[in-house]
Amino acid sequence: MKNKLRKEKIGIVIPAANESETIEAFCLDLIKNIHRLKINAKVFIVVDNASKDNTKSILEKIVKKYKLIKLVYEPKNRNVVDAYVRGYREAIKYKCDFIIEMDSGFSHLPSELHKFIQGYKEGYDCVFGIRPLWSINYKVPLKRRIFSLGGTILSNLLLGTSYKDMTSGYEGFRREILEQILRESLKSSGHFWHTEIKYRAKDFHYKEVPITYKFPTPRVKLNSIYNSFIILFYLATDRWSKKLKLRK
Repeated sequence: MKNKLRKEKIGIVIPAANESETIEAFCLDLIKNIHRLKINAKVFIVVDNASKDNTKSILEKIVKKYKLIKLVYEPKNRNVVDAYVRGYREAIKYKCDFIIEMDSGFSHLPSELHKFIQGYKEGYDCVFGIRPLWSINYKVPLKRRIFSLGGTILSNLLLGTSYKDMTSGYEGFRREILEQILRESLKSSGHFWHTEIKYRAKDFHYKEVPITYKFPTPRVKLNSIYNSFIILFYLATDRWSKKLKLRK
């Protein structure tokens, strides 16, 4: 499988907004880890009008020097979910065999990329990162811990899933699995979309791997919480309607 990975394409999708202070260092670290893993990778960094600084101009210089990075500028994006999906579709169009999503700004570490590649090598359809949310040694703002833990517990209860972390965004999918997930319209407009993705992927062969995560901010926006409850209610309704159809 090691030699096979050199031929197969690995896509890495990264939304980036207001990351001018770290984006160059992040890209260089990512490139270093890609070379270390000896994989055939293409990086798709999605920037839209949510970015108010010079992140885009910095990336324009980087892509001229490093051909494995592609800047995807999409000013029509309405929210962060549009950015993720735009990057996914770009990677699918490029015919990447395994597609990894991660955050910029070192919230997700390029040095942990190998964990997702290993899951792919082992034959899993999906590989999901899990943060040490239950650990008292994990330094995380209390509000974010409550939101992530509460979201995981409540989602598992209502959706019949058994994930250890329902809101983590460092994850990877085989292309055909991701295409199947994206055929059904996604309802989320905020970061709860990671929960929606995991719900859609619950019947596939998946693996969870431990990751490090740096929360960018202790704040949790009220509209994000509101959207989360709306989507959770929708998914729970979807689950029970499907169960009722199976009983008939």
